[in-house]
Parts: sequence; structure tokens; C-alpha cells
Amino acid sequence: MAELILNSSLGNLQDRQDRLSKGVTKLKSKLKNANIPEAYKDSRCQLPNQWIYLYPDGHEELVEINTTSMVAKKLKEY
Repeated sequence: MAELILNSSLGNLQDRQDRLSKGVTKLKSKLKNANIPEAYKDSRCQLPNQWIYLYPDGHEELVEINTTSMVAKKLKEY
């Protein structure tokens, strides 16, 4: 009985992960079509408000976000 419950909950988890993955893929496609970058952090980000923007054409920018106005200032292009 416990195995059945465990397998059932794992199935639900897998279904949720599959739906989430499909949603993320759809969102990334929309962002690409709108030329909106993905944002991430790596070792080039020296301050908490710095991010790397990865654009659909492959170029990257190091940006600094003004936490009051939420405006991004480009610091460097890669």
C-alpha cells in the first residue's frame, strides 16, 4: 500500500515537472520572439545588483540594476 501511494505521488510530481518544463519552453520562445534577454549571474557579476543578460542572438551584456527605479544600465557587452 505504501509503495502504491509513493508511486502515485511521484507520478503527480512528474506530471507537474512536465507541465512546468513545457511552460518554461513556451515562455522562452515568447521571450526570444520579443528579443527579451534571459538574466543570470556568474563570476562576472561583482555586486548583488549586477546581472548577465543573454540575448536571443547570443550576445551578452553585464548590466547593473538600479534597485530604486529598476532600470538596467549596461556596463559591458560580450
